[in-house]
Amino acid sequence: SLTTNADNTLLATGGKDYRMKIFDVEKTTEICGEMINRNVITSLRWFPNEDSTILQTGEDLQMRIWDIRVDEIKADIVVPVGKNFAICNDISPDGNHIITGHRGFDGVGCGLKLWDRRNLS
Repeated sequence: SLTTNADNTLLATGGKDYRMKIFDVEKTTEICGEMINRNVITSLRWFPNEDSTILQTGEDLQMRIWDIRVDEIKADIVVPVGKNFAICNDISPDGNHIITGHRGFDGVGCGLKLWDRRNLS
């Protein structure tokens, strides 16, 4: 998965290597990265109007909100998403609402979940 910030100066990537990486697009260099064991990253999205905050979901059944303001990125908020991992996400223009799409198995558990960021901790 990949996403860019609003002015396309930063790129975040993540996938089967369990790592989220942040790149400076102009310099084409990695700025920072973080690995979480057994966390295949399924989706990434930059929060609107926030160059330092990224939403990430993965196969570890967690949703993370990352702060990348420092060289060492950290997950400020980690929230369980339920029994089926999220495969996609989107964020409202004001950054307060998050929607995650869940895969399920054999047609069971497929669905969408709506989250209010202000209630996450």
